[in-house]
Amino acid sequence: KQKCSSSKCILNPDSFIHFIEMPNRTTKPCPNCGQYNLKLRYLERLKLPAEALNKTTNSFEYDDNPLLPSLLKKVINEETGLYLYGPYGVGKTHIVYGIARRMIWHYSRRVKLINHNEHLQSIKRSWNDSDHQNPSFEWLDKYDCLIIDEFGGGMKTGKK
Repeated sequence: KQKCSSSKCILNPDSFIHFIEMPNRTTKPCPNCGQYNLKLRYLERLKLPAEALNKTTNSFEYDDNPLLPSLLKKVINEETGLYLYGPYGVGKTHIVYGIARRMIWHYSRRVKLINHNEHLQSIKRSWNDSDHQNPSFEWLDKYDCLIIDEFGGGMKTGKK
């Protein structure tokens, strides 16, 4: 939330992006805040819900999961994947939000966070019955990490 060394740099309170106001009343991202702005844009693209604001890997309570911090390091360093499962309310989504934020902010990774059921619905909508082509997955090439929340859960029927 701090300004950079440029006296013209202004913080956009709606997006937290630093920008410079141009003479023709337009704006452009502050060139001195380039990496900062880039990371903020990646975080914005995650479209995390409001309840995710304080969900970080540092704010997670690891008492019941003493092995989780070492596993998270492996995931973040791209040494392994991670599948979290458990009953409602144990913090699975909390840790997922934290992993996504840490990967973007501390490691400049490109992260895509999707809800499994919503993603399946978008694939169904994109299916072309006339030529029977499979939906394209090239969009995955843009990301370093794909996080799928509610994998196998969150169905409309309430069954998981």
